[in-house]
Amino acid sequence: MKTGVLCTIALSLCALSVSAQGVNLLTNPGFDTNLDGWTSGNSPVDATFGWQAEDATGGSGSALITNTTPSGSNGIGLKQCIPVTAGRSYSWSGMLRIPPGQAAVGWTSVNVHWMGDLLCAGSIGYGPIATSSLEDPLTTWSFREKIGEIAPIGAVAARVYVLNGKYDDPDDFVTMADDVSFSADTIFSDGFEDGSTDA
Repeated sequence: MKTGVLCTIALSLCALSVSAQGVNLLTNPGFDTNLDGWTSGNSPVDATFGWQAEDATGGSGSALITNTTPSGSNGIGLKQCIPVTAGRSYSWSGMLRIPPGQAAVGWTSVNVHWMGDLLCAGSIGYGPIATSSLEDPLTTWSFREKIGEIAPIGAVAARVYVLNGKYDDPDDFVTMADDVSFSADTIFSDGFEDGSTDA
C-alpha cells in the first residue's frame, strides 16, 4: 500500500514538473505577407529589411535581413517588445537560414533581452540570451530554440530580436528568418481524472 501511494505521489510530481511552450506572444511571427509588427533593432540602421515569398515550412513568406555595416557588427535585426512576468519561465525559437554564395561571413540567432519597462527602453542587465547560432550557409532552413529561461526580478518586458551579425567584412551579409516564437511556458498538471489523455 505504501509503495503504491509513493508511486502515485511521484507520478503526480513528475507530471507537474514537465513544461511546454505555450501560446506564441509575437505579432506576425511567420511573416506571412509582410513585416508588420516588427521594427528595426538599431539606430542608425545599417541594414535593410525585406519580405519575400520563400517560407521555411511551405507557407507564404519570410523576413530577409541584410547587414550593410562597413565592418563587423555584434548583431542587427528585427525586434518586438513583449510584456513578461518576473519569475516566469519563457522559451523562444525560430527557423533560420543563411543563403550560400556570400562573400561575407556571419551568424544569425533569436535573442531575448530582459527589460525594466514596457517600452523596452531600459535594460536591467540580463541578456541578451540567444538560441544557438546558425553560422554555416545552408540551402535549407534550420530550427534554433532556447527553452525554459526565467525572467529575472525587475523584468517587465522582453525585447525579442532576430539578429544578423557579421564578422569584419565590407560586403553585405544576408540572413533569413521565419516562424519565430516567444511564449510563456505552461505546466502539465493533468491528473487524468476525466479519463482523457488529450493533453
